[in-house]
Amino acid sequence: MGMAGDMFIAGLAGFGLPINTLTGIMERAAVSLGGATVRAETGILFDNIPAIGLVISLQEERPGMGLETARTALETALKTERIHSPYDDFAFRALNILGTAEEKAHLVLDGHTHSSHHHVHLHEAQDIVMDVVGTSWALQELSVDLNTVRCVQPVRTGGGMITFSHGTLPVPAPATTAILEDYDIPWEGGPGQFEQLTPTGAAILAALNPRFIDENGLPSNPRGISFGKGSKETDPPNVLKLYIDGDVL
Repeated sequence: MGMAGDMFIAGLAGFGLPINTLTGIMERAAVSLGGATVRAETGILFDNIPAIGLVISLQEERPGMGLETARTALETALKTERIHSPYDDFAFRALNILGTAEEKAHLVLDGHTHSSHHHVHLHEAQDIVMDVVGTSWALQELSVDLNTVRCVQPVRTGGGMITFSHGTLPVPAPATTAILEDYDIPWEGGPGQFEQLTPTGAAILAALNPRFIDENGLPSNPRGISFGKGSKETDPPNVLKLYIDGDVL
């Protein structure tokens, strides 16, 4: 069902991470970006399977910010939470991927590009900083080997239309499309008629640099399976399914 940053974090939390610690880390990362509250909800899927969802409420909605401002906020948060290499490298990689994608989207939509990253305007700066800090901390806590991440293909993007600052456009959004193309991510539209792969989700996925596999490549007896729940209630359930096998995601 695609991927959003909050769904991925929620899925990682389902492997036994202390959820209050995780939500606190995300809230601290948002302090310099206008503030936010983050709480976890556990829903029940078919066969009484639990799925964790994160409800994020921004205290101050901002239209966006420069990439350098977001990078400074990210650097501060990573140091505060003692997130080290290679997980902090992953976080900066995700932010830079989104920044490049936003620059390409502006070129397509506005007909101009910026002369340097100093002038790139991130529409999802609050989301990306909170999400990559939370993701980096969770991956570090789980000791995931970032060289062994796998992803079942194709990635589903959803469908329909999305309305944002540049108007109403078809899904996937221009920044998401740029990431899919730049990182050769195999994708397919649907199954829902809403945005299932967000720009932040796509940036995190690209930064993980997964090996794309078919379903028969999944572990037959994984150490754990977890579900990260999206905000929309859909049928089939709007969830991201994660497997962990040792230190392999």
